[in-house]
Amino acid sequence: MEARAHLIPSHPLSLPCAALLAAVLGLYLISLHNYLLFHTLTEVFSTTVSCAIFIFAWHTRQMQRNQCFLFLGIACLFSGFLDLLHSLSYPKMDIFPQAVNDNISSQLWISARYIESVSLLAAFLFFRRTVQPYKMLALYLVGTFILLTAIFIWPVFPLCYDGHAGLTLFKKSSEYIISFLFFCALALLQKNSRRFDLEILRLMQAAILFAIAAELSFTFYDDSHDLINFFGHCFRIFSFYSIYRAVIETGLTQPLSTLFRELNTHKTELEQKVRERTAALQESRDILEAEMAERLRTEKELLWELAVNRTLAQVADTLISRSLPIREIENLVGRAAKELTGCEHGAAKAADDTDTGVCVAGPWENVLNTRQSFYTNAISSHERTACIPPDQLPYRNYLHVPAIIDGRAVGRISLANKEGDFTADDLASAERLAAVFALAVQRKYTEESLSRSEHKYRSLFNDAPDMIHIVNLEKKIVDVNPAEVQMLGCASREELVGTPLLDIVHPEFRRRTAATLEQILSAGNCVRNYETALIARNGEQIDVEVSAVPQLENGRVISVRAIMRNISERKKEEQERKKLEVQLRQSRKMEAIGTLAGGIAHDFNNILGPILGYTEMALESLSPGSSIAPWLEEVQRAGSRARELVRQILAISRKSEQEMQPLRLQPIIKETLKLLRSSIPTTIEIRQRLDPACGAVLADPTRIHQVMMNLCTNAYYAMRESGGLLEISLRQVELLGRQRLPSGSYLQLQVRDTGCGIPEDLLEKIFEPYFTTRAKGEGTGLGLALVQSIALDFGGDVTVTSELGKGSAFDVYLPVISDIKENNGYANAAALPTGNEQILTVDDDQNVAAMTKSILESLGYHVTSLTSSSEALALFQEQPDAFDLVFTDMTMPQLTGAELAKRLLVLRPELPVMLCTGFSALIDEEKAAAIGIRRLLMKPFTKGELARAVREVLDKGREN
Repeated sequence: MEARAHLIPSHPLSLPCAALLAAVLGLYLISLHNYLLFHTLTEVFSTTVSCAIFIFAWHTRQMQRNQCFLFLGIACLFSGFLDLLHSLSYPKMDIFPQAVNDNISSQLWISARYIESVSLLAAFLFFRRTVQPYKMLALYLVGTFILLTAIFIWPVFPLCYDGHAGLTLFKKSSEYIISFLFFCALALLQKNSRRFDLEILRLMQAAILFAIAAELSFTFYDDSHDLINFFGHCFRIFSFYSIYRAVIETGLTQPLSTLFRELNTHKTELEQKVRERTAALQESRDILEAEMAERLRTEKELLWELAVNRTLAQVADTLISRSLPIREIENLVGRAAKELTGCEHGAAKAADDTDTGVCVAGPWENVLNTRQSFYTNAISSHERTACIPPDQLPYRNYLHVPAIIDGRAVGRISLANKEGDFTADDLASAERLAAVFALAVQRKYTEESLSRSEHKYRSLFNDAPDMIHIVNLEKKIVDVNPAEVQMLGCASREELVGTPLLDIVHPEFRRRTAATLEQILSAGNCVRNYETALIARNGEQIDVEVSAVPQLENGRVISVRAIMRNISERKKEEQERKKLEVQLRQSRKMEAIGTLAGGIAHDFNNILGPILGYTEMALESLSPGSSIAPWLEEVQRAGSRARELVRQILAISRKSEQEMQPLRLQPIIKETLKLLRSSIPTTIEIRQRLDPACGAVLADPTRIHQVMMNLCTNAYYAMRESGGLLEISLRQVELLGRQRLPSGSYLQLQVRDTGCGIPEDLLEKIFEPYFTTRAKGEGTGLGLALVQSIALDFGGDVTVTSELGKGSAFDVYLPVISDIKENNGYANAAALPTGNEQILTVDDDQNVAAMTKSILESLGYHVTSLTSSSEALALFQEQPDAFDLVFTDMTMPQLTGAELAKRLLVLRPELPVMLCTGFSALIDEEKAAAIGIRRLLMKPFTKGELARAVREVLDKGREN
């Protein structure tokens, strides 16, 4: 404590405080005389203190309890570095050639303050966490390098100072934001105040308050030489000095003051541990002795258990492997009983045997009625022998055990005249042997009962052409006729007898068959014309029609007899008929879609053309920063999406080819989720985790949109009743021969829901066409099949994992391509090619014609626009050399674009002709080239596409 008081005086008027006040007064006088010198001194002081904070925090990091001071030291090193650059780049310093104004200096200042405020706010996350210093240094080094690059090399950092207007809005806003971050750090410090010593807490609070005061001073000052600016620099000095004091207090003073106290504490704890260890050793010795005694007793019991189990195993093996008559079973068990107990007399008797064996009096037979075991070593005094004369009790001791199965006594084991006394172990071993004896007796009685009843039905059973089997209460086959043996491809009936019924039922029908069988056994219901399927030994499915009748005994179901007729041929015919019907309906549906797509494509593209064209021109005419621009950009994106949807419809109906291109999936996913959010109820939370570092894939954006819509719609149906979480994630993974994919880099698009899940027996079917679990009219069964088809077309795959009650997760894997050219989708209007040639445009749609004319005129061309192909032909016949290019639509009344082009080229063969169409089955690029048309352009087209196409055709015409 003395060392601590010596190092850090607590009196407010101590020598360091007096020196600090003197320094402030000196700095004020310097600022009045030479502001540049004053500014340089304050910044050099701040940089020096920042480096000192880092040095103290770094070299005392092993002694610090709170790693937040190490984190602050690293942050101070880099903020101090930026402050040094700020000072060197200040006007009139002439250090950096590019620092010719106040803007770069202000940018460096704001960057340093952002690092300082954010780091102070984040430092409190490391109270109970360990800072990895070298990784943190690397992180700050990369961040500082990026900031310097944005300021010096790639000047994208916002303007902070304007020579005419002074401080910019960004500069002032940043000061307020930084002040707010300091305030949040102060609140977080107060919340965690218990984790700091009181003096360190006050120093940190003072540092943050001084930092806030400094930021506000630098926001409100009018002139760099006024008093507010001077106090701002002073506040910064006080803030750094407070942090410096806190780091010294944490890294040096506190460890020294607690060192000796901890040594004494460790000595006391060590002595206490020695005493505890001695007591624990004594206790362990007592426990070990008790365990050794218990182990000896356990070993004795295990030896007895082993002997008993060995004898029981020999008896059971003999009874199972051989079919013995009841008399031999009794002799075998009787000999085993005498061997186990060491008795002179012993016998085992079945319940219907009239021979009493060693029993000479009626009370011994009472044990069959009471079903209770007993033994006595004083037979004359036993209550069950009290009425028997002494001369009729020739035995010294006696043991009797009933053989019970299913609550019924089927026999007994009687033992007498053991050399010593009977014990509880003798009784236990006899009871175990009695259980084996009871099973053997029951088995023998069952065999005899079955043998007596077999002749009643064997002839009909064996000669029936239909398959017949009998199933017991354990749902196992107890008998089967030759027809079934032959139909299932078995060598003999023994392969089926004893087999669980469900083992021969096809897996797709096991659950329903188990439920039906349970209903028959529990309720005794009959089943007629029930359809299911069996599985033969070779794996072939056999469709059968079942009629099952329960077999009753004393009003209870004891078995089930089932008669099955093979209906495989009939089922195949029905399935083939249904398959043909489905294919026919799907074929007609696709034909209808194709006809519809071809019919509406031209008109719909004519509608989209003006929307896209006028929107693009409206965007070009807006001034920068217009509030209307985002709305028009949304219109433009929606129009582009509509254009892609038309192409997708044409592709589905086999009217056009899919166009795959390198693209990033993040924008498509975000756009799809934005669309889905308006249609999915708020009870379902949509959460997205999209890794921005993911690479690109070669795909079609519309089909990716379709994959997202199908997967998210399925997830919505799984959660629409109870709500839940819909989570979409995108990340790049490395696969090593997973599923059907080769090794390499893939994008993993995962759509996870917390819905009802998918049963395991349906997971293999969900990707089959037309398979659906929804109600009739709610789904076509094509969604997941289409998702899998798209993934395979793009060189990927799709997998699914699901758990009932917890939800499902669909993973779509698409291969990552190595190179991608960035394309923002819209050409810069200023970079579009222009011209001044004469162009004749022909389109029967007035809106498209007007839009085309406006675009071309905005590019500098002289345009004559007509809506009639006949009028265009007549005008060209009058002035064949008046036009440098003709741009015509394909589908028009009277003359089509192709026919018009042919007639114009007859009049002037070298004439450049361009043809556009929304859709036409009568024209493609090869046919157009054969006519002499220079370029075929698909509607709707953008201004950039039209400008480049027109310029390209005109330039080629001049070359020719």
